[in-house]
Amino acid sequence: MIPTHREDWKAQRAIDSVFTQTLRPHEVIVSLDGVSGETLNLEGCKVVSHKKGSAAGSRNEGIKKATGEYIAFLDSDDVWLKEKLETQMQKPYADVILCDCCANNRYYSLNYTPIKQQLLHRLVTGTLMKTTPGLVIRRSLLFDIGLYDEDMRRNEDHLLLYRALSQNASHQIIRKALWKNRGKGITNNTRGYDIIKYNLLMLRKTRHFRVKTVIELVLRTFPYAIYTDLKRMLRR
Repeated sequence: MIPTHREDWKAQRAIDSVFTQTLRPHEVIVSLDGVSGETLNLEGCKVVSHKKGSAAGSRNEGIKKATGEYIAFLDSDDVWLKEKLETQMQKPYADVILCDCCANNRYYSLNYTPIKQQLLHRLVTGTLMKTTPGLVIRRSLLFDIGLYDEDMRRNEDHLLLYRALSQNASHQIIRKALWKNRGKGITNNTRGYDIIKYNLLMLRKTRHFRVKTVIELVLRTFPYAIYTDLKRMLRR
């Protein structure tokens, strides 16, 4: 499922990477957020149109139209490697299946761990990269946890994964890069204030708003938030 607010070559590249999978998906859902999709080749896609204005809302609209047992997500500026679905969908299936990624021709471990409590801690303290393009999750589990939280303009992927794993869902980690990070990162459209704001909101929503955890999170994210704002200022 691909949510997009763009209809450029990057979005088309993401869509094409799904249709070149060695294991073809049951369906390909493109969730168009405020765009017509007229410039995209959407042949063979199930198209959902809306004006949610957020990644969480756009994904939720697509989830509601999905019919498969599992849903795999892809951001519109990233791509899947050809063997991604085939590798992740080898039996036995877990409720949540994760994998690593590559960027700039380098392998990146996303700091996943098979130990659930450690993984939950990394999700709430902001020590994981984005998870969405490598996530495969059971559709029924998404409805059990209430889908993506549309209050979250950032970190919605971490909150969703946290809630899923807190429901005693089984998870499997594929130690292999199966998608490419093609985006330029959150520094393009995220203010430093928002980075801290949504990390703190993540703590509140997961009931981890404790002094020690807040200090750990702020110390980890504050330097990056400052860097983000300085980079935005230099672009002006």
